[in-house]
Amino acid sequence: MELVTNNIYRVAGVLSTASAKEIHRQSSKLKKYISVKKEVKSELDFSFFHKLPRTESSLQHAFSAIEHNKDKVFNSLFWFTKVNTFDDIAIAHLIAGEPQKALSVWIKSTKNKTITDTNISCFNNLSTLLICSETLTGESVTIPTGIKIKCDLINSPYFNYFVDSVADETFDTTEPAIEKLQLLVVDAIFQELSKSYNEKTLIHCFNECSQKIQDYISNKIVFPLISDIEKSIKDTIQVRRSTPGKAYLAAHSLYNNNTSRLSLLKSILGESNYNYKKIADDIVSEIIECDIINFNEFHEEKDTSNECYILMEYAKCIAISPSIKIKIEESIAHQTEHREQVLINQYIDPILEKTNEFSTTENSSLRAYDISSVSSYLNSCEILLRVVASEIGTSHQQYAAISSGVVNVALQRVILICNQAQDNNLDINRLSIIFNDAIIQINKLNNFYMSYETKQRFDENKPIIIRVSQAINENKKKSEGCYIATMAYGDYDHPQVIKLREFRDEILSKTKLGRWFIKFYYHHSPTLVKRLNGKPAINKITRNVLNLFIKAIQK
Repeated sequence: MELVTNNIYRVAGVLSTASAKEIHRQSSKLKKYISVKKEVKSELDFSFFHKLPRTESSLQHAFSAIEHNKDKVFNSLFWFTKVNTFDDIAIAHLIAGEPQKALSVWIKSTKNKTITDTNISCFNNLSTLLICSETLTGESVTIPTGIKIKCDLINSPYFNYFVDSVADETFDTTEPAIEKLQLLVVDAIFQELSKSYNEKTLIHCFNECSQKIQDYISNKIVFPLISDIEKSIKDTIQVRRSTPGKAYLAAHSLYNNNTSRLSLLKSILGESNYNYKKIADDIVSEIIECDIINFNEFHEEKDTSNECYILMEYAKCIAISPSIKIKIEESIAHQTEHREQVLINQYIDPILEKTNEFSTTENSSLRAYDISSVSSYLNSCEILLRVVASEIGTSHQQYAAISSGVVNVALQRVILICNQAQDNNLDINRLSIIFNDAIIQINKLNNFYMSYETKQRFDENKPIIIRVSQAINENKKKSEGCYIATMAYGDYDHPQVIKLREFRDEILSKTKLGRWFIKFYYHHSPTLVKRLNGKPAINKITRNVLNLFIKAIQK
């Protein structure tokens, strides 16, 4: 604390209660030492403080200041006086380099006592040591107490006794003069501590003082903070007006550069304070304005919603007044609406186009029984719907509607193709292929979101298509048996028919000639069966021939 270590009384090497004669004698002594360039030392340098380099100019300044009452009283408040026995003992400890012992003496002499004319010097000396605690111990814990004692003794009705011990009767001790002196002392301490401490610690250092002093210190910190924030807002306004393309970055910087300032203001003033609410809402208003400029500048080139959401999160952290909070929600809603419109233009519109295009091919698809067209339609729509879902969610009304629409269109096409295939009596193999493909597409529809009504329709038609497909495949399986053998034995699952099928699958199908025979057989045997069916005598002859053949192939 330079108010103490560079005090004019320390430079002069005297206590602040020294008489004019003592001061004159000390001045002559020190000047002689300086003139012969001899090192000047004093027992009142106190070794626990830093070394004091004395020069001719520093001595001249010190002894000149001691001649003025204002300087005497001010500097005495940051030095030591000797008025009573306690002071004698404690100062002796200081001279011996034992500041903790001196501190103990003055603490004992003032503990649980009020300030009086006889002990005010002890309070002053104690507070001087306490505000130097960091110099002495490396800790600042006693500084608030030291500052409080300084302010209390200045406000004490016995302060005039202190003044009389260090200055003459011309010193002004009226209430306005004392109040001015107190602020002068507080300002000096504040300025000194500001070199080492941040704003929060500074406020803590004065938190034991009267509310008036605490408010005074708060204002000394608050107004520069508000001024810095206001300048930051003005700089942001200038950037967005001169370079709209940098509005987002300007708002980003505005928030980052002022969060700690706002936090400090909030801790000092409280969230309900008018000045805090005003400056916080001013920042939010500018962030919102920057978001509007950023949107206007870039919304046709890119999606600005993420930038908006970031800025509005900043704004939410700061906003105080309900009207400002409403503006934030309006900005978010506007940006969300625009983002959804972009998605509609970019992804949903193409789905609608594909749906219209798919609808125009209905007649050709039905004629060709083309299930593959459904597959292509679903594949292309599914890709686009995935993107939409990732952006706005599957619960979004527009996503639900478009996804259900795709399902309805695809399901309708599958149903129409299956119905037409049945109505036109296609051969069993073609029917089987069509229905198998239909089931594949039906299963694929499970991947799509469906509204309640669409899901009902889907659940009604899916089992029907599956049952029809199963029936077709069963008939196909039977029709793929040995036509002539089945006719002869009268049962597709007759043991002899099964043996013939096994011969076909295990022997004939393994050779080229066998495969040719199978193809020839299936091509001509249905016609032959139609001609011979219902003729028992021929069936009996056929059975006998087949029995001999089966017996032969089993040897």
